[in-house]
Amino acid sequence: MLSKPHILARQYVGGSLGGLLAGVALKRLGHNIRILEHNPTPLLHDQGAGVVVGSDTQKFFQKYDLTNHPITVTSNMRHYLGKQGQEIYQEDSQQIMTSWGLLYHLLRANFDYIESEYCKLPEGLDTEGASTYDYGCTVAGADTQSEDASTQANVLIAADGASSTLRQMFFPKVKRKHAGYVAWRAGTFIEKFTFFHSVGTQILAYLIPGRTGSLEAGKWLQKKQAAESLPPQFAEIVQKTEVPFVQAITDVISPHSALCDGRILFVGDALAGFRPHTAASTSQAASKAMALSGLISGTVSLQE
Repeated sequence: MLSKPHILARQYVGGSLGGLLAGVALKRLGHNIRILEHNPTPLLHDQGAGVVVGSDTQKFFQKYDLTNHPITVTSNMRHYLGKQGQEIYQEDSQQIMTSWGLLYHLLRANFDYIESEYCKLPEGLDTEGASTYDYGCTVAGADTQSEDASTQANVLIAADGASSTLRQMFFPKVKRKHAGYVAWRAGTFIEKFTFFHSVGTQILAYLIPGRTGSLEAGKWLQKKQAAESLPPQFAEIVQKTEVPFVQAITDVISPHSALCDGRILFVGDALAGFRPHTAASTSQAASKAMALSGLISGTVSLQE
């Protein structure tokens, strides 16, 4: 439980899925939430990334999503390829997936009622707080004592990603470390959850919803990860992708999740960055958002 007042005039979180998850959860408690996003545009760019939907992510949307829009597609089989493209193993295994773009636009619809092709806007609740999403913002510092700040908050939630500015301010010795491989991400059509593993290399393909959140067969995309040499099937996917992008995979973790008696809190990738193959990044952010709601409402202690 926070040692400072529970009735928060305003809270500030920062920007992508982690910030929106926390923002929606606290807005539902009746608090006024302001998101400060560094990106200079009002909407973040969707690059076709996929997200494995864990139990915490499902639980969050069941509890807080007012659009009632379905978010998942399911793959029922995994199969593994050899270097020449031959199938070396397969198993029946269910995997539930979604897309970053669908989650982002559903959260924006719930947080500040931004219209999109992804879903219909929900009706707001009389009991929820006000919400503001400010873009093109840069956090220059955090002072828990001064009354003379350019913007003030009872609680500051750092949800500004793996390269968190706030984490660098408070823990300057904590640096992101390259994990030794990169991820290629792009979109095409495929229906199986397919893997290729080699030394220093992993590539996989799986279903996610289409660009506007469509779950209709024939409008799906998939995420791919690769480093060097690929089986022919994956090589063809990469070659046919119009706008692939490469993500350097890094490891980073904050030594503390809370500072200043809980007035500064770290969530999402700002707290800990997970490698893609763990499929845990979004679930961790959803879990922390629900825990944060419990902390603010007094049902969960800061130690928990």
